[in-house]
Amino acid sequence: MDMTGITSSFSRCAAFWTLGPVLHGMNIVQLLDITDHRLLCWRDVVCEAVTLGFRAESLMNLVKDLARAVFGARAIHNMKSNPDPDEIRVAAEALVFKQRELENQRRELRGLISAQGVSPDSVDCVTEAVTRSSHRASSVLF
Repeated sequence: MDMTGITSSFSRCAAFWTLGPVLHGMNIVQLLDITDHRLLCWRDVVCEAVTLGFRAESLMNLVKDLARAVFGARAIHNMKSNPDPDEIRVAAEALVFKQRELENQRRELRGLISAQGVSPDSVDCVTEAVTRSSHRASSVLF
């Protein structure tokens, strides 16, 4: 037997031994517990088996179907965990109110700076700098 035959035989044996745990894992793991990494590993094992001559196309179809089921289960789980539309509406209204409040404060700041005789360009720069800085940054500086 030549070296390629030994390597091929060894590879086929290794692929055969890895298919068992893959099938077992597919059978016992809950859909939401299947990670993307695990799906990719299972796919790679099945692809390697097909490459080595195993008739495992049905297993590849099983992995594809399982991936679709996993992504579907995740989507359903995410839809159930999202807040209801009323909560989203209330949060959006609070954000709009806060945005108006901040715009009013910005206008007041512009007025105060302009009243000190600062040029309009400088007023824009200072207002923009204050708007972009966080409260924590300004408390450290002053």
